[in-house]
Amino acid sequence: MSKEDVKDFLLILLAIILARALVFEPYTIPSGSMIPTLQEGDVVIGSKLSYGFRIPFTNHMLFQYRPIKRGDIVIFTRPPDPYSGHGTALTDNFKNFVKRVIALPGEVVEVRGTKVLINGKELDEPYARYYKGGILDFPPQEVPEGKVFLLGDNRDDSTDSRVWSYVFLDISRIRGKVILVVFSLSDFQRRLLLVK
Repeated sequence: MSKEDVKDFLLILLAIILARALVFEPYTIPSGSMIPTLQEGDVVIGSKLSYGFRIPFTNHMLFQYRPIKRGDIVIFTRPPDPYSGHGTALTDNFKNFVKRVIALPGEVVEVRGTKVLINGKELDEPYARYYKGGILDFPPQEVPEGKVFLLGDNRDDSTDSRVWSYVFLDISRIRGKVILVVFSLSDFQRRLLLVK
């Protein structure tokens, strides 16, 4: 291998590392908590530039040019939470998760059976699935400033804001918005699908 080949290889490697740090976040869906929208084994891409520009490898946003919206599917990390039913306090702080944004700062959110209420009005959720009829309720609570309330689309089989010790997720922990299913490890027909 010549010096030029090594140099080209290192430049390509640097470009890939920078793109992953600044532009996109790949993620493999490990469970069925987002069915029917995302399937277990889907490999998705999260856009790190959907909301603003973040200092790489940190939770600090330099500037934000677009607010997070209800319905966005986001990749995020959680604070350590040994009581959430999975993971450990150490791994939760570094592991990526994917859920849907349901309630925004200042809104009062409530889950009653198969109904999600925002400020007392039922939310229209064609993406939500309740195969056991809605087994996890959540009493009315206001979302604090700088935080969001997240749910999986597969509502009766999702560990989310309803059961976390820290109910509301700090927006600074959102790493990107899921925009594309690249391919699926479990269903080869699922590829290059835009996520809504």
